[in-house]
Amino acid sequence: MNIFKISYKNFLSKPLNSCLAIILLALSVALISFSFQFQQQISAKLTKNSTAIDMVVGAKGSPLQLILSSVLHIDNPTGNILLKDVEYLTKNPLISKAIPISYGDNYKGSRIVGTTEEFKTLYEIEKVEKGREASSALEVVLGANVAKKHNLKLNDVLISSHGLMEESVESHDNHSLKVVGIYPASNSVIDNLIVTPLASIWDLHKHEEESHEEDHQDHDHEAPKEITSVLVKFRSPMGFLQLPRSINEKTNMQAALTKYQLEKLFKYTGIGVQVIQLIAIAVLFISVFSIYISLYKIVNERRYELALMRVYGANWFQLVLVVFYEGLIIVLLGYLLGLVLSNFGGAYLYHYIAVNYNYVLEQNILTLIDAYLFVAILLLLVMATLFNIKSIFTINVSKILSNEK
Repeated sequence: MNIFKISYKNFLSKPLNSCLAIILLALSVALISFSFQFQQQISAKLTKNSTAIDMVVGAKGSPLQLILSSVLHIDNPTGNILLKDVEYLTKNPLISKAIPISYGDNYKGSRIVGTTEEFKTLYEIEKVEKGREASSALEVVLGANVAKKHNLKLNDVLISSHGLMEESVESHDNHSLKVVGIYPASNSVIDNLIVTPLASIWDLHKHEEESHEEDHQDHDHEAPKEITSVLVKFRSPMGFLQLPRSINEKTNMQAALTKYQLEKLFKYTGIGVQVIQLIAIAVLFISVFSIYISLYKIVNERRYELALMRVYGANWFQLVLVVFYEGLIIVLLGYLLGLVLSNFGGAYLYHYIAVNYNYVLEQNILTLIDAYLFVAILLLLVMATLFNIKSIFTINVSKILSNEK
């Protein structure tokens, strides 16, 4: 007697009830799988991109905006600061690294960041994968994703556009950038950047300042060099206690602590994800309850078939398996459909984020959360089957068969 085949035939006999249970389960699995994976991806990315940066010093404004623009590179800067005003940070004994960065241009949506060679060490990159480091102005090193996205290679020439958006119509036609190196993939924000010496950024904007001065009046002195911000790594915990307050109170700049601002951001954005997860868990319990109702109806509507199986030699355990297998088919189909929906939804959202925010998230087809979720659903199925065992064992074979007309 093929118990599983009997369960499969029973499953096909009432497809509408089965489909409802499958759809409910699939929606809950998709929401739980997607929300937990999305939360993990965001958390991992934030940690990866900010671990080596304790503080950012920049122009006055929103501290969160300063962190988003200088650490994650997904927002506009708060303004510029003078390079000479922050040079003292490199000599402070409480600071191990003070790396200036300057930006304001892009190449087809990819940000061009002027900085020093030490910038790559923040993302655990020791050397370029291809070519060499940029040693002079108007030379650039590409992040791995930038090279792949735009199909760029060594010695290619780029024409940058003013601003941080791809739609910018103002380009620096008089100043071309030459690709001299490509960084290895690091799964961090540098993969999406074009890195160049600070002098490149100053040269790109020098002609704008010159044309502006011609429209007004000539200046005998050279304008002081400006940067966007400074990325700071403390040497000791004392830096956290002394420097941020000192900079905020005694200068016209602001100091934002990276970890504090990102935790605040994650706290706010995490509320929405938690609400989705709670809704998904509620839908999961509703779907399991619908499976329980389906199993209950199986026992009560098919008492005659179960009694016949008992007469033809099936034991009580096999009758329980008939009910359990039908629930198992619903669980397997609902779980697999949920994973498909989760992966398709994740692929769409991650593509949208990559296109609109130039921020690449990795999608995993299966995660540890998915395995835990499958085990949890199986346990709930076992519980639903156990609740129906009493109805199975109370089947009166002789009475059911004698009353059948």
